[in-house]
Order: sequence, then C-alpha cells, then structure tokens
Amino acid sequence: MKLNNAIFSGVAVILMGVWICSAPANAAGDVRDVKNFGAVGDGVSDDTAALQAAIDDLPEDGGIVYIPAGTYMVANLRLKSGTDLRGAGQATVLRARPDAATILGFADGPQDRIRISDLVVDGNKEEQSDSGFGLYLPPGSPTTNLAVERVRFQNHKYDAIVIGRSNYLPEQDHRNLLFRDIEIRTTDKTGILIQSGSDIWIDHAHIVNVGSANGDAGIETAQRSNVSNLSITNSRIEGSAHHNIFLCDTSNARIENNYLYFAGRVDESGSGIQANRAYAETMTGLTVVGNTIEASLGYSICTSGVDEFVMVGNRIKGGEVDGDPGIRVGGGSKNWVISGNTITDVRSIGLAVVAEPADQSVNATISGNLIQGCVMWGIALSGGQNISVTGNTIIDNGTWQQIEAENRSGIMIGGGQHVVVTGNRIGNSPGNSTQTYGVLEVGASDFNSIYGNDLSNNAVAAYVTVGDNTRVWSNQGVAEK
Repeated sequence: MKLNNAIFSGVAVILMGVWICSAPANAAGDVRDVKNFGAVGDGVSDDTAALQAAIDDLPEDGGIVYIPAGTYMVANLRLKSGTDLRGAGQATVLRARPDAATILGFADGPQDRIRISDLVVDGNKEEQSDSGFGLYLPPGSPTTNLAVERVRFQNHKYDAIVIGRSNYLPEQDHRNLLFRDIEIRTTDKTGILIQSGSDIWIDHAHIVNVGSANGDAGIETAQRSNVSNLSITNSRIEGSAHHNIFLCDTSNARIENNYLYFAGRVDESGSGIQANRAYAETMTGLTVVGNTIEASLGYSICTSGVDEFVMVGNRIKGGEVDGDPGIRVGGGSKNWVISGNTITDVRSIGLAVVAEPADQSVNATISGNLIQGCVMWGIALSGGQNISVTGNTIIDNGTWQQIEAENRSGIMIGGGQHVVVTGNRIGNSPGNSTQTYGVLEVGASDFNSIYGNDLSNNAVAAYVTVGDNTRVWSNQGVAEK
C-alpha cells in the first residue's frame, strides 16, 4: 500500500520554518510603544486609533509594536507585512469594542511575515453587537508566514480564529501559518475555523468548552476548504459543543499526540475526530497517531470517504453513556491501516467498518490492536473487501448482557468478502464469559479465510460461518462450545 508518509513527515519540517521566517526584520530602533501614540489601556478609552497608528508607523521592512500591560478597547485593527505585535503576557488585553466586527485583521492585499505574541484577545461577548472574531484572515488577501504564539482568545460571540476562504484560487490561499501555545475558551462558536489554506500547524493549543450549538467544533476545516498540509499536535481539546476536531475536504492532515476529551457537550453526538469528504474530489493522506481520546459522546474517531489514512498508537476509552463505535470507517475508504491502538470500554462497537456494497472499503489492514470490554462486537465489518485482520487481541467484549448473543462476538463479518483473519487472540479472559463467539460471519459474507487464531474461551462457539467459499483451519479452541 502506498501512503504519503514522506509528505506527512515533511509537514512538520516545513512548518517549523514558519517560526523562523515569520519574524520581521526588527532593527534596533524599529520598536513602537503604543503608549507613545496615545494609547491609555484603562479598559474604557478607545485605543484603536493609537494602536493602528503604531502599526502604520512601522518601516517597510517591519518592526515591533509593543503593547504594555493594560486593557485596550479596540476594533478592526489591520496588521501589515512585517508587523511583530507583542504584549507583556496575560497582563496585556485587547478587548473588543461593542461594535467590533473583529479585533485583529489584516490590511488589504497580500501580507507576509507577521507575528502576534504574548497577549490576551477578549471578544467582550456580553457587550458585543457584531461578530467579534478574535483573529480574522480575510479572503482575497493571502497571508503568508504568520506566527501566533502565547496568545489567549476568550469570550468571543462567534469564532475565535477564522482563516478565511480563498475564493477557490490556490494563489490566494493563506500559507505557512503557525499557532503555538495558544488557548481558546468561553467562545460561543468554533475555536479555529479554517476555510482555506496550506501548511498550517497548530501546536500545544488548549481549546476548552467552545461552542454553544450543534456544529460548533474545537478545530474545523470547512466544506470545500481544500486545506492541505495541516498538523494538529501536542494539544488538549475538551468539551467542544460538537466535534473536538472536524476535518472536511482536507488532504495530508496529521493529528498527533493530542488529548481529546468529552466531545459533544451540547448535541451529544460529537466525535473526538471526524474526517469527511464532502465536495472534494478526493480526501487522502490522514495520519492519526499517538492521541488519547476519552469520553466522546459520539465516535472517538470517524472517517467517511477518506483514502490512504493511518491510525496508529491511539488510546481510546469510552464514556459512561451508550454511544457510537470507538472507531468508525465509512464507505468509500481505500488503502488504510489501523494498527497498534488500544480501544477499551466503548459503549458500542470497538471498531466498525461500514461499507455497503462490499467494494466500498478495500485494501485495508487492522493489526496489533487491543480491543477489550466493549458493549457489542470488538470489530464489526459491515461489507468491505481485501481486509487483513491480524495480530489483534480482542477479548471480553459483549459486556452488556441484555443484547442478543450475536451482538457479543469478537469479530462480526457482515457482508465482507476476501477478509483474512489470522494470528489473533479472540476470546474471554479466564473467569469471564461475556464474549459469545470468536468470529461470526453473517449475511452475504463469503470468500473469507480464518486461520491460525486462538479462539479459545468464547462462551458459545469459536466461530460461525455462512459463506460457501469461506475457509477455516488451524485455529485453537475450535471445538469449544
């Protein structure tokens, strides 16, 4: 299987350059203190004109605009190329005027080498009569080499950060964007909404309790966004109204080493990670590695129409209420790998592949996973072709005894063809009897191979097959009843 691992590994290297190349060329004298331009910072006075004057006074090659501690009432500030906007940490607050469409925006035309750091952006949503975005990258004015570091966004009536649509023209895409060590909270819409762009890196972000309605996500790439080379790493996203991370029409995305908790706070169907193709011709190259995803009220990870994805080394733990499968692979997905994950205590199916007709999900590997203590099946293959299920440990599933015995098996193959099940441990632990069947084949399943597995200690039978051409041989525990 050919995967875009070279692209994935290159994304982080490319984006590391953002931090280096985004810094303006700050000559020793190119510092503008906003107090010298009449800014007050008392939380009452309108300081928009003073801050804008300091930005506009920078030389063509850029410089620092320094904002001392204080609360500055502002609206619609327009940053230009070379601006290095620096505060004094969380003691510097930019608070939206009640009429502010946005707090931080950009001048007309292409802008390059802009940094925003060490301050708080407050949407002042209780007083807000307009949209009150925290940071807005407008369409038609492509921004390149932007770094936002150590900035807290809070109290926004709408989205905290919006990367605007590029009118579907690649030359107008925003590129090389870094958001690192940022925090977003108490925002009524999405935390970071990405409508276009490439080479975007979100690292060490903390996004908590954003959104107030169905559809509000922690991080979202919008339909028709065609975002490419997106990395979300080392971040903590919890309590989003809908999905913690929602990717749509996005290629070459990497989600790595994040903690995602309690998605679906409002609508109770949100996923830790949701990745869907909607209008894009293809959506390829998704890597989900090393994340911990807990207590999602919908799926922990859900894909639909995504090709060439890899899910490796994730830790998935269910919540306290009945929900959706831990991992769901939707129809139209080809050439994918789910390997080395730990999926436990899911209040539904551990891993579900939904592909009807059977040829909608093909050329896949499910290997080396631990799937334990799920309410229904450990793995359910509703369709699919050429799927290898190898080296997994699938034990003690079917923990909800009220459901019928068929829904308490280790692996259920429902309509799958050319599925190879080999080298797995599928059964119950000593003293446990929740998992009734090791492998259960139903429906139009056929041409499958079940061999070399340890199928001992299943409560009813080691396996059941229905396909005339399905073969079973060399398994342990096959005589057990």
